[in-house]
Amino acid sequence: MKDHKLYFKTIHVIESLKSGDYHTGRRLFEDLEPLAIANSPVVTAHFWSVQTREEFLARLRLIADDSRTHGQSPVLHIETHGSPDGIQVSSGECLTWLDLKAELTAINETSRLNLLVVLAACDGAKLYQIIQPTDRAPVFAVIGPNRTVTAGEIECATRVFYRKLFDVKGVVAAWQAMNEAVSLTQRTFSLYHAAWLLRLVMHHYLKTLCSEEALVEREGNVIAILQQKGLIGAALENARNFARERLRDHPSRFNEIKDHFFFCDLYPENVTRFDVTFEECLQDPVSA
Repeated sequence: MKDHKLYFKTIHVIESLKSGDYHTGRRLFEDLEPLAIANSPVVTAHFWSVQTREEFLARLRLIADDSRTHGQSPVLHIETHGSPDGIQVSSGECLTWLDLKAELTAINETSRLNLLVVLAACDGAKLYQIIQPTDRAPVFAVIGPNRTVTAGEIECATRVFYRKLFDVKGVVAAWQAMNEAVSLTQRTFSLYHAAWLLRLVMHHYLKTLCSEEALVEREGNVIAILQQKGLIGAALENARNFARERLRDHPSRFNEIKDHFFFCDLYPENVTRFDVTFEECLQDPVSA
């Protein structure tokens, strides 16, 4: 797997655990702070303890504002309980991955697509499941457990991860190190990079929305809308031919989705940062 250098200026550790839980977020911050200060250039580490769903979302918005104001690319580390559907905060309230997507995307946009999210929650890697072809990339990369993990495994793995990340700035190298800290034979933590996420989104789009049956239905929906607007005769037929050709031009649609997903309209340098091709999207990245 190709490694990806990460440029970050801040690390935000958000902890929202239950009473009596082992405070892995607080302990991680205490380990991170001296590493951040010793880094060149200096990285700022923050610890935030939140209790409710609204406090959690409000903190994400404040991180987006801070990133926008100071031009800082953050690492976001989340210590909560999790499930395949999302996370649970101290109050017992749940936030689905869909609840988190917009807030993470806002931070990722302000950081020029450099947001790394480490979800130290069970099934924390499942965030990728709610991304759609019309979305912006919500993260540069997301890392999380793919099984139920203990507090001890989380603490050991995340400490190794950040020490490696500070040392080499390589996301893949740090991710490999955290997995090896838990097991040399099984992968406990999954890593999904933005390029992989686009491949997943496009493959699903091509498979489900670009079959001949689906294309005929989509073409009919376009024509129905145009008819409601009063288009008739030759003009309607020309529109039908255009829609038919347009809907089947999958490489062009891929380029549009890719540019939007990677914020290329806002940050032209991202055109060369992410080299996903249309041909790669024809293969399911999950089985690749």
